Amino acid sequence: MNSFEEYTLIIGAVAILIEAVKYCKRNFNSWLGNI
Repeated sequence: MNSFEEYTLIIGAVAILIEAVKYCKRNFNSWLGNI
């Protein structure tokens, strides 16, 4: 595996992590609103 492939994997993992955090925040806010 060369450095470009590692870089692409890291960028992909970070993007997925950011999307997951956004998704959790949105669900958490809607859950708080339903209390």
